[in-house]
Amino acid sequence: ATTQWTSLFDHVAGKVWQTTIATGDTSAPLSIDNAIAQQVSVQIVGTIAGSTVVVQGTLDNVTYNTVDDKNGTAMSYTAIGVIKSIGPSLVRMQVAVTGGTASGLTVNVFVPQQTR
Repeated sequence: ATTQWTSLFDHVAGKVWQTTIATGDTSAPLSIDNAIAQQVSVQIVGTIAGSTVVVQGTLDNVTYNTVDDKNGTAMSYTAIGVIKSIGPSLVRMQVAVTGGTASGLTVNVFVPQQTR
């Protein structure tokens, strides 16, 4: 199933988006066009139950691949409570859950305001 993002918190520094996801789900794409990609953070909360949560990104709005964090490590997680910053610029991101029996996982994404 495709899960939707909801606005959880607005602040002058940025916005927090949230989706609830389970095994087999993929979130709707979340646009981060106005963000500085290296400062976008992802937090995973809940019971993973043997599943893997993958943060994916795209530049063309068609092909999604696993995103690396700012240290070059693939953003693919088997544990909760992980907060990482995304590395390279991307147009949209989504999260997907595979394997295991995860249900009701919450994914929070902080997207900062871009300063020019």
